[in-house]
Amino acid sequence: MNKQFYKYFSFIVNKLIKTVVKITAISLIVVLIITNPGTNKYEEYASQKLITYLKNDLCVQIADSLKSPCYILIDTASPQIQITVSQNTKQTNFILFSIYNTELAIPPITPSYDFATLGIFEQFFTYKTETNE
Repeated sequence: MNKQFYKYFSFIVNKLIKTVVKITAISLIVVLIITNPGTNKYEEYASQKLITYLKNDLCVQIADSLKSPCYILIDTASPQIQITVSQNTKQTNFILFSIYNTELAIPPITPSYDFATLGIFEQFFTYKTETNE
């Protein structure tokens, strides 16, 4: 009797574990699909990163008397920066996550840049930044 009970109990536990694993996997897939950020969110993210870079790196390198106009120019150009990011970005949507490849050049101010960014769980992770002089 004990052998049959343990066999039946083991069967039930294994079935329960398989069910929990299936539910967990399905839930994770659903969450990944729902939280795969769209192109608009990426464009906002990338534009903000570019604006921050221009202000913190480019404006800092110029003469003190031109820093303030540099910041104003960048703030004024913010909508155009987002359009530029939009026009130079290719999204590869894998349903569960997306890869965004952006190629930017603002000659003669900056060299051209290639960015590769992973979009997953409503977050962005830039994993490749290349400068092409």
